[in-house]
Amino acid sequence: MTEDSKDLEKITTKISSLQKKVEISACSEWTDATIMNCCIHCEIMLQKNDAIKNIAELGSLPSEAFEKYLSLSSKQVRISFTFTLLTFTLY
Repeated sequence: MTEDSKDLEKITTKISSLQKKVEISACSEWTDATIMNCCIHCEIMLQKNDAIKNIAELGSLPSEAFEKYLSLSSKQVRISFTFTLLTFTLY
């Protein structure tokens, strides 16, 4: 092994050791609220990824359907969407 390789290995080992120390000290300072916030954030990210996957599976909206909602206000679109969801949940 060359001198440079030995130095590189020592530095890599030292960095790894320091990273582990930082991770341990950071975890010991976490409060229950911090852990709960992290869990909530993870759950939201999972829900977001599921929603993105579902949207991709549905495909794009046909242009006729999009044009139908262009003339409606956001409140009217929301009402229409809610009504459609309620209708589908009945089946």
